[in-house]
Amino acid sequence: MAKLRLQKGESMLACVDKYVVIDIETTGLDTRWDSIIEVCAVRFVSGERVDSYKSLVNPHRELDDFIVELTGITNEMVSIAPDIEEVLSSLLAFVGDAVLVGHNINFDVNFLYDEAERIGLGGFYNNFIDTMRLGRRVFPNMPNHRLATMVDVLGITSRPAHRAEADCNATAALYERIKERIAADNIDLATKRKTKTGLKATDIAASVSEFDEEHPLFGKVCVFTGALSIPRREAMQLVADVGGINADGVTKTTNFLILGNTEYNASLKGAKSSKQKKAEAYILAGQDLTILSEVTFFDLLKDSQVRSQLPLPENKMSALQYEYAERLFALIQEAKLDTEYLRFFADEKHLDLRFYYQVLRIEFTTKKVFIVGKGDGSNFLSIIPTAPIIRLTHNYHIELLTPDDLILYQRYIVEEYKRAVEQLRELLTEIPDAMEKSIKRYCKDGIAF
Repeated sequence: MAKLRLQKGESMLACVDKYVVIDIETTGLDTRWDSIIEVCAVRFVSGERVDSYKSLVNPHRELDDFIVELTGITNEMVSIAPDIEEVLSSLLAFVGDAVLVGHNINFDVNFLYDEAERIGLGGFYNNFIDTMRLGRRVFPNMPNHRLATMVDVLGITSRPAHRAEADCNATAALYERIKERIAADNIDLATKRKTKTGLKATDIAASVSEFDEEHPLFGKVCVFTGALSIPRREAMQLVADVGGINADGVTKTTNFLILGNTEYNASLKGAKSSKQKKAEAYILAGQDLTILSEVTFFDLLKDSQVRSQLPLPENKMSALQYEYAERLFALIQEAKLDTEYLRFFADEKHLDLRFYYQVLRIEFTTKKVFIVGKGDGSNFLSIIPTAPIIRLTHNYHIELLTPDDLILYQRYIVEEYKRAVEQLRELLTEIPDAMEKSIKRYCKDGIAF
């Protein structure tokens, strides 16, 4: 269940002279299950570093090998570190009421907010500036807006390293460079943000008069079905307040159908409401309509990018399968890899990502979701190698809690997909034209040749 942090600070698009850059490292991406293992906060005044606070944190759990390799933080290092209660208390005292700056800072703020609330420290309510969000406005033509990419393109010498202090230094340098560009080009962020006044929702009036037209729900017709974790009226109010349009039933104008968590889980077992069945029929007919889980709906309420266009199969996909496909496709797009021969295929229990003869399969059971593969290479070759995944004879299963868990394995996914692309390119330069047509037909339609 996604959490609404109603007292969370405001996300600002602003140039300030006094601020604190923050960054954290964690055992994973989910605030419910994962832990903070390192924090850093650096205070800047007029671009000059004046003070800092940093500490490792003892998570009281073994670190995954992937996290150790990614960050360089070991179990030995965190075993002698202070607990989160001590570290967070010191961090909050250092930060005070300063404006925070970070890259994709929602991730850091959400973790700190939830931890402060959990241990009774009174919350984490600072306003914040996201350099990724700001960078999209000021440098819209970059290949992507990851921290490493932006500092590289802009020639910034401070480099991120998946360690809190290094990432703080890189983020601060990026923020200063963004401010320089805003000043040099006389960019007015207030006018750059498109607004529209006087918009009314179908079923409930908006409580604000101006809307961000860049929000993915702005101007979109939204329909709810099933029991939500919050009252339906509150959910509809959230839609109206970002400029969305509420409606009671699914029609040809519907853009989003949001399923309550209970109904969403039931749909995985074949129990679908009349609204969902109608929505699926419209989707198959080519309508611009997306079925969302409640969790994904809450994510869309944040400042997020519009969904990518996926190479989807003609057969039906559940909302959960779509979320996994979208996440996989985003990883591949972010790495700027060739997607010409990439296709997704789905059936009742599986979602396959196929590129030439390489296949990544996600299996959906009644209770769990797994990446599955065969270590002996029979039937299909897995994109993700067996090591360091748990081996079960020649098979392995990686349990996934959410589609975002795929990020934990993005290195393997991207590297193996890149290798498959290179192999296909080599093959297409050597084989006869007739064979090339068969391969392309296989890649497109999924039929054996």
